[in-house]
This record gives sequence, structure tokens and C-alpha cells, in this order.
Amino acid sequence: MVLKEKNMSRLWKWIFILTIMLPIGGSDYSWLNFMQIRYEISILDVVFTLMLCYELFSLRSPLKVKKKQLIWICTSFLTILIFIYTVIKSYGIHNVRAIRDSFNYLMCLEFLIAPMIMKNRGITYKEIVDWTGTGYIGFTIITLITYVGYYQIGNRVGGNCFSLSVMLIPYEIYRILQNKTGKNRKSLIIVLCFLINAIITQNRTAIFFVGISVLFVFALEMRNQVSKKKIQKIALMIILVFLAVLGLITSKPEVIIRIITGGEIDTFAGRVNTFNYYFNLIRENPSGYGFGFIMHFFTAGNYQLPLETYQIDNAFVVYGIKGGVLMLLLFSVLALIPFKANLVFDLKEKKLFRCSYLFLLTATYVMTSQIIQGRATALFIWFLVGITIKNYGIQMQIKKVEGESNYEY
Repeated sequence: MVLKEKNMSRLWKWIFILTIMLPIGGSDYSWLNFMQIRYEISILDVVFTLMLCYELFSLRSPLKVKKKQLIWICTSFLTILIFIYTVIKSYGIHNVRAIRDSFNYLMCLEFLIAPMIMKNRGITYKEIVDWTGTGYIGFTIITLITYVGYYQIGNRVGGNCFSLSVMLIPYEIYRILQNKTGKNRKSLIIVLCFLINAIITQNRTAIFFVGISVLFVFALEMRNQVSKKKIQKIALMIILVFLAVLGLITSKPEVIIRIITGGEIDTFAGRVNTFNYYFNLIRENPSGYGFGFIMHFFTAGNYQLPLETYQIDNAFVVYGIKGGVLMLLLFSVLALIPFKANLVFDLKEKKLFRCSYLFLLTATYVMTSQIIQGRATALFIWFLVGITIKNYGIQMQIKKVEGESNYEY
């Protein structure tokens, strides 16, 4: 029995890492299409669903729910009910399109539920970061293979895993600065991977928020007495960033142009027009238009582009269009839960977590819809929310018992 539990724990770890690592279904990664079954469904999605079913059927007794957890569990349950209702309603309107569109939302709910029902498999925030770091390194290797081996040099190769840099890189730099033993090999590799991905993916949103978060890390360190070793580490980070910028300027000046100008001149105005159009639709029909509803982008001149898509670059709007105001509120409340609970104990680390998580939500919830359609990003965020809900009662007890501790809980 113990062996079986250990095997399941390893399976959860590796399915998490592989989901972060493999950009299955990405338009730039067609050589990974053999792992895609149909539409947005991949082999990893099927394995994750089977493991979730195993955990559900393995529950021999009801889960113990503490009062502090009850409100969040009820919110999660209500979200599931709204999702099921929306699927049923949508199928009568959009037929098969509704099922295809709803699958991403189903996976988000699975990512949320899985850590909540895992029995005797407590997972911490630091474990999630370690798993994400391993997957991030693998993702970088795959991106390099795609970039070099598939004649993509000079082109922009995307990947939703890169958005996780917003939380991962500041944490790894913080870990490097805090590590007194000098054993920072994995953290340094992850930072190097970020510099490589920044050049290849050219994702200006993630690059901007990573830069702000890293400055926040340095500000936290500078508030205390800084040793010579920490000064050397900070200097090393600054040199690495300088070399990366130098490489961007000399090898790919269009990246700098994208960051400085914000990409195409009409991009911002086009986004504003797109958001305004769909906000008006939500006001006209607060109950939503169902899964399968086709969305479009608009130009700065307010012309509708012919491209048809299930999501636009704002998850806030997408939730409201698909499931109405209620679905929008429920998913938003769930996504904000990690701010309420305490996943880390150290005060500085806690501040860093809240800062970088805020930036991650901004990048993936407000400026894009990767919290819905980006499998790696959705896994990280909703898994984190599920762990927060599961551990919330325990953390509140710690807060009461150890309220006089030197750390803030």
C-alpha cells in the first residue's frame, strides 16, 4: 500500500513536469502533434484525467473539511455546477463547438480539484516551484530544438510556459541570493533558460513583469545588511541581464523594438476596441453566450478581423462571454485565493510571492487568456489554488499556535 502511494506521488510529480515541459498543440511545435489526440486533447490530459478518477475512487472516507476551508470548497463546487450548466446550455446552441470549447475549462477544473482530493500526498508551494523549474528547463531544450532544428531561426517561437517566468525567475534569483552554501546550479540554469527564452519567444509582457519582480527581489535584499557575497551575486545577475540585452540588440533588434514600441502601433488601440465590444455584449446578456461562441479581434479603426477564435487576449472578458457574470466572478474569486492564505513562511518570501503572483495573474488573466487556454499556465495557477484550499485550515491553525513566532504567517 505504501509503495502504491509513493508511485502515485511520483506519477503526479511527473505528469505535472511533463505538462509544463511539452507545448503540445502549439502552432510552432507541430513535431509534437503525435501526442495530440484530437482538438485540444493530448495524451497528458487523458493521463491526468485517469489519475484524477483514481484519486476520486480511492477515497474510502469523506474528506475532513475545516470551517475555514468550507467557503472556498463551496465556491469550487458552485463553479463546477455553473460549468456543467453552461455546457448543457451551450450544446443546445452551438452543438459540437460547445464541447470542443469547454474542454480547456474542464481541464482547469481538474487542475483545481486534483490537489484538493489527494489523500496523504501533501504538496507544498516550494515543491510546485521545483517541479515547474524542472519542466521549464525541459521546455527550453524543446524550444531550442524547434528554433534551430526546424528552421525557425529569425522567427518568433511562442510557448505559454514562458509566462511562468514571472513567478519562477524572481523566486530562483531570491533563492540564489539567500543560499549561503553556493549550491545554486539549478537556479542559475533556470535563469539562463529565461535569457534564452526571452530571445526566442519575444514575449514582451513576461519580460517586463519579470524585470519588475527581479527589481523587487533586489529591493528586499537591499533593505537588510548586504554581505560581499550577496553583492557579488547581485552583480552577477546584472551582468547576465546586460549580456542578454546586448545579445538582443546585436542579434535580434526587432525584440527591442517590440518591447520599446509595444509591438505594432495599432495593437493597444485594437485591444481596447475588442474589449469594449465584448464588454457591451456582456452587459446586454449577463448570463453569457455559452461555450462555442466565436470571438473576433478588432483593429484600431474598429474593423473586425476575419480570424475566428474561442478566446481573445483577456480571460476576464472570455469568462463573462462564455459563462456570464457569475462564471466570471467565481473563477476570479478562486484565482485570488492564494493571496489570502499563506503558502510560504518567511516574510520576505511571502512579499515576493504576492508580488510575482499578482504580476502572473495580470499577464495571464488580464493581458492574455493563458489561464484558460495555456495548459502549462493553467496547471500552475489552478493547482496552486487547489493546494491553497486544501492546506488553508492547517495554516490557520499554525497562525493561532505560533502567533508569537519571529516569522509572519
